[in-house]
Amino acid sequence: MKRMIALVLALMLALPALCAAADTPDTQGMRPRDAYLAGAQAYENKEYADAAVYFEAAGNHADAQMWAFYCQAICLMMNDEATKREIARAQARFELLEAQSFQQAAQWVTYCKGRDFELDGIPPKAIENYATILVHDSLKRYLTCKGKSNLLESEDTLRARVARADQHLYGEAAYEIAMEYYEGEDYAEASAYFWLAGNYEDALLWRFFCQAIQLIVRDEGEPEATINEIKDAAIILDLLKAQGFEAAIPWSKYCEGREFETSVPPKALEIFKSILVYDSAIRYLRLKNVE
Repeated sequence: MKRMIALVLALMLALPALCAAADTPDTQGMRPRDAYLAGAQAYENKEYADAAVYFEAAGNHADAQMWAFYCQAICLMMNDEATKREIARAQARFELLEAQSFQQAAQWVTYCKGRDFELDGIPPKAIENYATILVHDSLKRYLTCKGKSNLLESEDTLRARVARADQHLYGEAAYEIAMEYYEGEDYAEASAYFWLAGNYEDALLWRFFCQAIQLIVRDEGEPEATINEIKDAAIILDLLKAQGFEAAIPWSKYCEGREFETSVPPKALEIFKSILVYDSAIRYLRLKNVE
C-alpha cells in the first residue's frame, strides 16, 4: 500500500496542471483532515479543480492522494473539446486507479474510450461504451449518438426549477429535498434537486430516473404517454437497470408491458401482473376485462 501511495504521489508531482480553478483555494495552514473534508465537499459539488487542490493539501491522510489524482483526471474530461491526447492522458490515470478498484475509475476508463470513438467518427462504437456506464455526461452522449439529443433536460432547465433560496445547497441537503419531492410524486422538482445534489451518493442515477418517469407519468385528465415516449423512457431505464439501480426495474417492465399492450396482450398481461407502479394495476384489470 505504501508503495502504491508513493507511486501515485510521484506521478502527481510529475504532472502539469490538469485543471486550474479560477480562484485556487487557500490551503495554507489547513490540517490534513480538514483539507480532506473540504476536498470531499468540493467533489460532491462537482468542483473538481478545487477538490484536487484540497486533496493534495491533505497529504497522506486516508486515500487523499488517490482522490487528488482522480479529480485531476476528471478535470481533463470536463472539456467537451478534449483532444485525443488529453483523453489518452486522462484514460491512463483512470486505468491506474481502476487497478486499485478506486471509486468509478473503471467507468471513467470506458467513458474515455467512448469519447475517443466519437472523435474518430465511429458512433456505434461510442454507443457500445456509453451503454455500459453512467458518469458525467455519458448518458447525454449515448442519447446524442442514438439521435436522441433532446431527450434529457438541460442543466439550465433544471437550475431554473430550483428555488432561489436553495441555489446554494448541494450534497446531502439537496438530496433530502429531492427525495421529499420524489416521494410526493413531483418528479420534475425531484430531478432538479437530484441534479443539485451533484456527486452525493447515487444522486446522478436518481436524477435520470426521475427524468425517465416524467416521460411516462401524466396528471389526471392529460393524454397518456405515447408509445414513442414510452420507448424513450425505456432507453434510460434500461441503462439504469444495467447499473443495478433497483428502482428502475419495475418501471422498465412497465414500459415493456406498454409496448406489448396492443400487439401481444397476453404478454402485457403477464408483465403487468408482476409489478405495481403507476397505472399498471389498472392496465392489468383492463386487459382482464374486469376493470
